[in-house]
Amino acid sequence: PFICCFLGSSGINAEYGGSFVFKLTNKPQHGPVSAMCTDRHEHWICLGTRYGWLTCWDLRFHLPILSWQHDKTAPVLCVSPSLGCGSNVNVGVQGYNEVGTWNMESGCKERSLCYGPTELSESEQSIAGVYSILSLSPDLTVTGGADNCVRLWNARHETTSSVLSGPRELLGRQVYRKSVIQDVEVIHAEEDVELSHSEIKGPVQPSPAHHHTITDFAFVKSTQPCLVSVDMGGMMKIWK
Repeated sequence: PFICCFLGSSGINAEYGGSFVFKLTNKPQHGPVSAMCTDRHEHWICLGTRYGWLTCWDLRFHLPILSWQHDKTAPVLCVSPSLGCGSNVNVGVQGYNEVGTWNMESGCKERSLCYGPTELSESEQSIAGVYSILSLSPDLTVTGGADNCVRLWNARHETTSSVLSGPRELLGRQVYRKSVIQDVEVIHAEEDVELSHSEIKGPVQPSPAHHHTITDFAFVKSTQPCLVSVDMGGMMKIWK
């Protein structure tokens, strides 16, 4: 086993005193590395940069497979393998409330999960973004980001997608619509106009939601499977 450290794009063997194993060189014009992930078999590694570039390497032969630039050309915040799709990765970038599923063999976007207004002001773009992505299956994806929401997306049955945790005014008050735009499957979460104007009834309970940007997820398979989320404020929450 080894640890991949991309401060210097190097691989370090953790079993033998941290001895140097290999080096993968990232092109300087692609910018400093800001995110990375490997597949569960550790056959490949994909990294994203501050300039919006993504590069996939074959870890068995230490060869680059493909480099491509995100269509938003924005800093990459998160890269995560798409479970069940060996050649796909999920990517979140700064300034956009979107998760794109990219094919690493073609460098093409295949799916987009997005929420909120499609156009953001400059101040909104400075803080927007999806910081954490967890693929549960080829169709189920959990995301978290600057809106402090834990969102579950169902790509096959988009209407069953939901906000698992977030501000009370969002829970159960969004609709999910699927469309195809330039060969990309797009699922967009929108405000349900009818429900948004309805009054929230009942006593106000303390919100269990995060109050800071969600930065990571883990799915724990114990006697009772649960989802773990953490945020920039140092809070960790466990969801059944």
